[in-house]
Amino acid sequence: MAKTGVDLGEWAEVVNKAAGSEKDLKKLSKLNLVKTNLKPFTVFADYIDAYNESVEEFRKFAKTDKTMMIKVAKNKDDDDKDGAKSLKNK
Repeated sequence: MAKTGVDLGEWAEVVNKAAGSEKDLKKLSKLNLVKTNLKPFTVFADYIDAYNESVEEFRKFAKTDKTMMIKVAKNKDDDDKDGAKSLKNK
């Protein structure tokens, strides 16, 4: 019979690698607009702020998602072990 189940170490490695990729997203430097107040330039500064906020929110999401994905694998592993025990007891 083929081996089934979750290899928690391998799963955690894959999840951690995927979750770590958000570190490659870099925040953009703020624009220092001292010589112009033209709307196209000031709006661009707002876009940079929105992008930087999005990067920060994505990092928070990725950290939470990583934790949840590892918990899911642990729960599945526990369920598989409980199922195996009940089959042996029949």
